[in-house]
Amino acid sequence: MSELLFPLHVTASLSLAEVAEKTGIHIDTLRKKCKAGLIPGAFQVGGGGWRFKRKVLEEWWAGLGEDHRLRRRHSYERKG
Repeated sequence: MSELLFPLHVTASLSLAEVAEKTGIHIDTLRKKCKAGLIPGAFQVGGGGWRFKRKVLEEWWAGLGEDHRLRRRHSYERKG
């Protein structure tokens, strides 16, 4: 699989900041979606920090379709 299709590949789980950076989804938006149960593979650790199961998140991200992924990344890049 290409790096572009699966930008989230380094570890078995990822932090909220890592997912925000890789996907271009704002960290506050990610946090809200996690609390609402809208992101598969998201779970809380100890004091409430969010982590993401890498494989589950990759499947979800791939399922969004390339148009959606590119929109999110370009939107993030313009802000950053």
